[in-house]
Amino acid sequence: MHGLKSLICVLLLVVGTFGCQQPTKPAPPCPVPWPVPVNVPAPKPRPVVKVELVMFHAEWCHPCRESMPTVERLEAAGLKVTKYNIDEHPALAQQYGITAVPTFILLRNGKEEFRTNSVQEVVERMPITMVDFENALAENITARSLTTCSRWAQYRRKMGGDFSGDYSWLHHPWVKEMHDSWTPYTWIMKGAQLGVTEVAINRALYTIDRMKRDVLYLMPTQGAASDFSKSRLGPALDLSPYLKSVFTDTNAVNLKRAGNNCMYIRGTRGRDSLLSIPVSELIFDECDRMDKEQVAKALERLSGQLHKHVWGISTPTVPEHGILCPPTSIFTWQSMTCTQFSFRACRPTTRRRL
Repeated sequence: MHGLKSLICVLLLVVGTFGCQQPTKPAPPCPVPWPVPVNVPAPKPRPVVKVELVMFHAEWCHPCRESMPTVERLEAAGLKVTKYNIDEHPALAQQYGITAVPTFILLRNGKEEFRTNSVQEVVERMPITMVDFENALAENITARSLTTCSRWAQYRRKMGGDFSGDYSWLHHPWVKEMHDSWTPYTWIMKGAQLGVTEVAINRALYTIDRMKRDVLYLMPTQGAASDFSKSRLGPALDLSPYLKSVFTDTNAVNLKRAGNNCMYIRGTRGRDSLLSIPVSELIFDECDRMDKEQVAKALERLSGQLHKHVWGISTPTVPEHGILCPPTSIFTWQSMTCTQFSFRACRPTTRRRL
């Protein structure tokens, strides 16, 4: 009995100690170390701009059907689009004064900004959407990362035919190092169908697009230059949406322009074909078949340039001549394998084994 009384006293003592404690008060806020201004107006919230495209159309209207894909792309990009069939909403069409279909009305905060019958004008006058901004930002980040010719080719070039799709060296793995060779003189002894000409095209386009320098691309004859421009260079620009947007005058055979920079495609047989063409990148395609005097004249086009690069590619013809006796860096090709070429008459300053 005495033990039970002792236990009850202990329990009462615990309850009195912990159950009756006052809750702890939170710490007071810290005063700011500067005087608080009085009667400062609250900042006004930025107005929310609501943009809506209203389209009036009809089932029997052929231009309306042609405009639908563009309208759907605008809607997918985040633009609110409301479509009204004039046969189903004649009163609304009369209220808006619709006299022809399709009619597009752009509303900003419920007020008419403009109206047109052309969906293309809507695209041109549309305020930028968040999706457009994100795409532009992604493109800017991609462009900043394309610091080498090989990486640029992967993102900018599109191929057709058997190699349709993005450019890659999956089928020609030996060409990757060629893209990024920036020795003053690079000479490539090649065979047929090894992808080397595509490397030369990539180098030319990269130099113009990223390095903002002019390029002179030379072929043995003017006829060969014209055929090359139509059959190889033209499709390279047409297949790539990016290059097609960068280059203007793509139908011109002997000149491709991108902003202030140009790519000249010339033959070496003409007496006046190389006059008044100052460039910093010079590419000889099949240089073994070119006239030596014209080659020397082409090299003069580099005079006065701070940055000079010469590229020569060719199928070898005569031993100890032309591409078989180059002055500097070497890529040697025999059949489908890459080997190091043994020089006797002249020694290159740089040799590479791929």
